[in-house]
Order: sequence, then C-alpha cells, then structure tokens
Amino acid sequence: MWTAGGYRLDTGDAVTDLHEYERLAATGTTLALTGHLDEAAQHLDGARILVTGPLAEGLEAPVLDRERVYRDERFLADMELRAEVELDLGRHRNAVPYLCFVLHRHPLSERFTWLLMLALFRADRGAEALTVYDTYRRRVAAELGTDPGRALKELQGRVLAQDPELAAVTAVPRRPSP
Repeated sequence: MWTAGGYRLDTGDAVTDLHEYERLAATGTTLALTGHLDEAAQHLDGARILVTGPLAEGLEAPVLDRERVYRDERFLADMELRAEVELDLGRHRNAVPYLCFVLHRHPLSERFTWLLMLALFRADRGAEALTVYDTYRRRVAAELGTDPGRALKELQGRVLAQDPELAAVTAVPRRPSP
C-alpha cells in the first residue's frame, strides 16, 4: 500500500518470519536466563532457522540499512546465547559449529573466540583451543595492532594448565524465575 511516506506492507493477522523470529528469540532468551536451557535451545534454534539471508535483500533505503544492522547484531547476540546454552547443557561438541559459523563471519569477535576455546577444551580438543587462541592473537596484532583482552589471555593460560575448573564455568548468566 502506498502512503505519503512510501510503501507500507500491511500483513494483517499474518505472521511474518521477522515477527516469528522475534517471538522465538525473546522466549528463548527468557527461558535461558531463568534456567530452562533445553526449552531455550529449542526456541533459539527455531529462530535461527528463520534467518536465511539479509533483510529485504535487493531493496535499498536508509531505514532498511539501520534495520539490517540491528537484525545482524540481534542474530549475533542470539547465536552467542545459543552457544552458551549448549555449553551449559554439557553439549560442547554441539556448540562448536555455531561458534565456527559466527567466527567465520566475525573473526575479530573476542567473545566468540573465548566461547569456542572453552567448547573445544571441554570437548577434549585442547590443542585446537590453543590454535584458535594463537590464530586470534596473530589476527588482532596484524589488523588492530593490539593483543587479546584479559579474559581471553586468562582462558588461554587455564587451557595450558588443563584447569579442571573450566568444566564448571557457566556461560549463561542466571536470574531467578519470576
């Protein structure tokens, strides 16, 4: 429908992928933060499956550019939570593909690097965890002229020391159920 401000899509009562994504991701986040990790994983996976490409691909408008940035960042936050849920459920091997996928698209993400190292270490792939650290360290030195942050350096030291307490580190912050 054409309006004075441009075209407007009126979906009526129909459910769009965008609205369904928001519903699933928000529910998954709430479930994760209240300790219902299995259910959170299901909702976050349902949301992830709906993301098949860029928002409104082929259309150009400043409002769409802003919305694409928001959607990309939201997707990253949801993928981070999804990987954290897998780690907290003890399904370390399941977290690795999520993290590799995101790091392929965002290789300078220190948080995703940290999570991947933890997942690999817990999956008895400590040498690979150290390789991930070294790759990240070299990349940030070359591209940004800096070193990894304190948290990543600390994790590297704990992996080197084979710290058994890494098995108990929780990734998802918890808040009590209302």
